[in-house]
Amino acid sequence: GKALCLNAFAAQATKMGLFDSSDVELSGGSPAYARKTITWGTAAAGAITMNGTDPVFDVPAGGSVKYIKIYNTAGSILLDSYTLATAETFAGQGTYTVTEATINLNK
Repeated sequence: GKALCLNAFAAQATKMGLFDSSDVELSGGSPAYARKTITWGTAAAGAITMNGTDPVFDVPAGGSVKYIKIYNTAGSILLDSYTLATAETFAGQGTYTVTEATINLNK
């Protein structure tokens, strides 16, 4: 049952975005910030992990990353979020790479 639920989740959870400490999505920059498409592996042992290419986000100068959020395919429904222990602030234009995301139903 867990695998069925996780694989169904993964089929819909295909967009990822970055938010600042005020829970406002980043915007602006050159190149401009945009949500990224993500893909997932196959569920096993009650967990599913993002696979494929790690999403690399363009972050505008002065941008700060505190939350990583996962949305449905349309980008309209929040499905999950991660909170960073400390916000990462960018003095100049830069990039932020998400290297791992796992949904675990065993906890």
